[in-house]
This record gives sequence, C-alpha cells and structure tokens, in this order.
Amino acid sequence: MKHALFVCLLSGILACPGFSQSSVDGKNYGDSRNENLRNCFAGLRACDLSALRSDQAKQIADMRHDQTLWKCLDEYGECDHSLLNPSEVKEVSELERQRNLLSCQTGHGLCNSQSLSSTETREASDVEHQRNILACKTGNMVIVMLRC
Repeated sequence: MKHALFVCLLSGILACPGFSQSSVDGKNYGDSRNENLRNCFAGLRACDLSALRSDQAKQIADMRHDQTLWKCLDEYGECDHSLLNPSEVKEVSELERQRNLLSCQTGHGLCNSQSLSSTETREASDVEHQRNILACKTGNMVIVMLRC
C-alpha cells in the first residue's frame, strides 16, 4: 500500500506537463533547467529551487513534504515533526505511541515503558509475565535464564 502511494505520486509528478521538457519551434532549450529540475526531484544539493517555475517549485515542495510524512509514518528514515502540519503531527504521534505499546506488549523492538499509561504498563507487564511463564514451561533457555 505504501509503495503504491509513492509510485502514484511519482507517476503523477513525472506525467505533469510542468515536468516536461520545454521546446520552441521544435527546438529543445533549457537543458540546464531540466537538469536542475531532475536534481530537485532527486533531492540533490545541486537543486536550485529559485530557478524553477512556481508550479514546479510547489510540486517539489509538496513531494518533499509527502516524503517527510512518509518517513514519519513508516519509521524508515529520520522523522522531522517540525515539517509536518498539526493534524499530521497528531497522526504520527498516535502511530508512534501504538508502535511503542506493541513493542512493549510483544517484547520485540524498543519499548519506552515510561511513555505508557498506567493501564498500558500493567497490560504490558502481564503479557511479559505470561511470555515468561510460557518460556519456562517450554524450556526457552534465553528467557528462562533471565526470568525463571
């Protein structure tokens, strides 16, 4: 689903006339502009946003915003909350809270138990206790040595 959304965004941007090569009387010009546009699209430092048309600059800014939101939602890459709007910050924060709770409940990943509510802490502790009992019964030595 996530990859499909990115592919759709990418296809839309590439198909947009604002990203096509300009020509006058059948002659191509603006190769440096097209190269700059490619640099901006690729996120390279050689991108000069001021050299883009306003519609192109807006599309690049929208794409970068979407990429930032994507990084925050899928936890791959660094998430900069300051680049998100308030509703996105709320959505991302809730997703991060849910991921942390799941990590605490399953014992997989990093668990920040201090960010859990007292009820969630109790539930996570109960689940950990049940996992430990099961490990002791089944002879899972890694957990048994730590908890039994």
